[in-house]
Amino acid sequence: MRLSKVADRADLIALLGTDAKIEQPSGEILFKQEFSGYNLETLSLQLNTLEEVPAYFAYPTTGEGPYPLVIFNHSHGGNFTLGKSELVKGNSYLQQPTFMEVLIKMGYAVGCIDMWGFGERQGKKESELVKEFLLTGRTLWGMRIFDDQQFITYLSGRTEIDATRIATIGMSMGGMMSWWLAALDPRVKLTVDIAGQVELETLITMRGLDHHGFYYYVPGLLTHFSTLAIQEMIVPRYRLSLVGKTDNMCPIAGVDLLDKKLQKSYGQAAMADHWQSAAMTGGHQETGEMRRTWINFLQKNL
Repeated sequence: MRLSKVADRADLIALLGTDAKIEQPSGEILFKQEFSGYNLETLSLQLNTLEEVPAYFAYPTTGEGPYPLVIFNHSHGGNFTLGKSELVKGNSYLQQPTFMEVLIKMGYAVGCIDMWGFGERQGKKESELVKEFLLTGRTLWGMRIFDDQQFITYLSGRTEIDATRIATIGMSMGGMMSWWLAALDPRVKLTVDIAGQVELETLITMRGLDHHGFYYYVPGLLTHFSTLAIQEMIVPRYRLSLVGKTDNMCPIAGVDLLDKKLQKSYGQAAMADHWQSAAMTGGHQETGEMRRTWINFLQKNL
């Protein structure tokens, strides 16, 4: 007998290891910059008991608030210096203008934290963090997700935010973070993952595990859950998944398999139009076609 999604979610969270969450997340505004049409805050957040979390939070100053919130999850790319700055500076494999500029213009507030080991949270190498957390009953992937959840909790308490309209978006590691975050947190109403649709079983079959860093692997995961089972926790909420046809980090066989299965799952929930998957020209990148697609998806559904 299949467990309920609530029970499934609790079991999945347990696999991610012990958290270090603070009961009531809080934060301090270090800098506030006022621009034409929006404000940009640099934050120092108390989300966990181990270290403070630097973040950016931008929100419109035009139109009528409170505003929908988009959590932007930065990519990996081996660039540990960039982190949350990807939101405001962009990246070589992302389109211009930046995600912040686009989302603000669309009327959304947007926030991004430095994930463990990135940006202002450098100091310990990612490999050291993986080992330390495993030794102490945690996983690096879990700790990154837990911080993201706490970030949602903090921002949901801000007067600028409409906490009933929360979305998440990102590319590569940020794309995988986006659908994992949505699976674990029902507060996320819409998800966009770019170059992050990774079906682990196919990755093993195609010997593609080394295309992804150690941070992503959770001990015992596939003995309890399939990739599909995790993603089905998002059903029937809105989700758009975009990959490049020649992206070897997201094997197309796995992308097609998940698409077919999720079409069925969303159809059974009578929400077939809430799921959209597309394999487009390109590799491990955000293309212009992808950008037009996710902008339309947000405009229509958030």
